[in-house]
Amino acid sequence: MCTALKPLKKHSAKGVRLDTLELTADYLAKSPSSLWSQRQRAKSISTAINGKLCYLGSDIHKDYQKAYYCNQYLFQDGKKVTADFCKKRNCIVCSRVKAAKLMAAYAKPILELGDLHLVTLTTPNVGGENLSSEIQKLYNAFSRIKDNIRKNYKEIQIKGFRKLEITYNERTNKFNPHYHIILSGGATAEKVRDLWLKQNKNTNYKAQDIRRVSSEKGLLEVFKYVTKAIVKDTFNTKALDQMYIAIKGVRTYQSMGVKKIAETKQEKYKSAPIEHRSERIEVWKWCQDKKDWYSPNTEKFNDSYISQETKRIINIVDAAAYEKPKELEQNLIDPLKTIRIKKDFMF
Repeated sequence: MCTALKPLKKHSAKGVRLDTLELTADYLAKSPSSLWSQRQRAKSISTAINGKLCYLGSDIHKDYQKAYYCNQYLFQDGKKVTADFCKKRNCIVCSRVKAAKLMAAYAKPILELGDLHLVTLTTPNVGGENLSSEIQKLYNAFSRIKDNIRKNYKEIQIKGFRKLEITYNERTNKFNPHYHIILSGGATAEKVRDLWLKQNKNTNYKAQDIRRVSSEKGLLEVFKYVTKAIVKDTFNTKALDQMYIAIKGVRTYQSMGVKKIAETKQEKYKSAPIEHRSERIEVWKWCQDKKDWYSPNTEKFNDSYISQETKRIINIVDAAAYEKPKELEQNLIDPLKTIRIKKDFMF
């Protein structure tokens, strides 16, 4: 069955989704000041989210704690600022860095493939207890599709990029793990969809989507954050925790027949230039109440303030209900008391 390919949807400036806010800010930043203002926004949201997750008593509590303190301190040396990155998937700051690195490494070679299509492959929603097994089923199904095409369809080559994404339905309390895949060739995209439907008989044909991609912005769907924290202005800590547990150790991004042109490895310590502050040696500490880093003399690090949309998202997170076990209070430790810093990290 063949249907007309759909154009990519455009998002208005109003009601910007969280996954758009936290997208590839580091990659799209046009100046050092822009980079730091966007990191300020990501840090404020990430701290709010992981602050709530820290009090769940989760199996991956340490991941939430590390993300809460990611970029807590900025170490300025002259006109360069270095920060400590946690590299956790639940950290919005690090997810932006990861997305930026993936874009830098794969965007150009993917675009050079030509005739690109964004394919969405999905199955019926599942409960949290079945989320991990459903993700494994998706992985196995797509592996069989690649083997089938390789053996039986010599005229088709799978080239592109695949990302796992998970969404949550607050009303039904169910999850939808699915794939967003950039593929070269309309025939390839339709064959992959048809083989997917043959393997998943209970899947709705209309839920599988194919649309054309003609620009770099069209690639953003496969480099976005893997989980959706805010769904229709609601934030559910337990649901988000279930998603993060389910993707722990799971490969969420995969290139297919595309060679990267840049390194994608994330470093624990990363430096960036600074232009909006005087040349000096300084330590800046994050203040969540004021949503910025401050010096010991109470000087504000950024010249910018977070947007009203960012404030709205943080308010949604802060207002969410959660259980707060008392025994976890003592586990939130200032990282500067325990962090082991490389010899060449300090000034």
